[in-house]
Amino acid sequence: MKTTRLLFFFVFIFCAGHLFSQSEAHPNYQKIPIEKAIQNYKLVKAMYNQIDPGIIYNEEQKIYFAEVKFNHILYLIYGNLEQWINFFLMDSTASSAASSARQTNIL
Repeated sequence: MKTTRLLFFFVFIFCAGHLFSQSEAHPNYQKIPIEKAIQNYKLVKAMYNQIDPGIIYNEEQKIYFAEVKFNHILYLIYGNLEQWINFFLMDSTASSAASSARQTNIL
């Protein structure tokens, strides 16, 4: 009887460990284009915080991918070279416009 209980205990631990390891191997992610990603302001902030502009240094690639974790979801954001360059330039343009607006007391 004790052996049976011990066997069931180890089988339960094995199954539970196996289920948890599989859930980590396949995370919950969404694959979205950069055009759709930049429509969400909070996601854009997360993108600027988590993506290194160095991803675009390999000019031989056709499509560039970046992983961003936002609201407990892993986003796989993709776009071509021109789209990523415009995205990173958008940050500097927006911040310079905001700083000039602050200097003229518009904001």
